Parts: sequence; C-alpha cells; structure tokens
Amino acid sequence: MGSCCGKQSAGPDAEIYQRAQRSRLPDTEADRQARAAAAAAAEARQQQWASSAAGKATLKSVQQVKDERARGRAVDKDTNRDWLT
Repeated sequence: MGSCCGKQSAGPDAEIYQRAQRSRLPDTEADRQARAAAAAAAEARQQQWASSAAGKATLKSVQQVKDERARGRAVDKDTNRDWLT
C-alpha cells in the first residue's frame, strides 16, 4: 500500500501517473507557440459562436437578465414574460 506522499509504490498505475506528469522545465518556444495558437483558435471559435444565431440569442438573453437584475427584479420571482419569451 502506498503512502500519500509517494514514498512507497501505490500500485501499477502510480508509475504511469508519474511518467505522465509534466516536467518542471521552463517553457520552450514550441510551448509558447502552441499556447498562442490555441488561444487564437479559441478566440476564433468564440467569434464564430457569437455571430451565430444561437450565440446572438444567448447573448441577448443574458443581457436581458442582467438588465432586469439591475432594475431590481427579484432573482427567484418568475413572471409571465419569462415563460412567454
């Protein structure tokens, strides 16, 4: 049986887990480029979603809720308008 600090073997999966952990080496240029590419791809997906019909409807709904809360509407109170929109 292994300890919580990893001083003893915790079983066959422990070695696999230890090998899979990322090393503490400094980021390489490839790491930075991959991170930048992933961020750019995420931004592109966000823009595509925001310009889609579903994205526009969602953003409009979120803004309506924010506006209602700013006007002082109780959060837990249902209204006819909520059910009919």
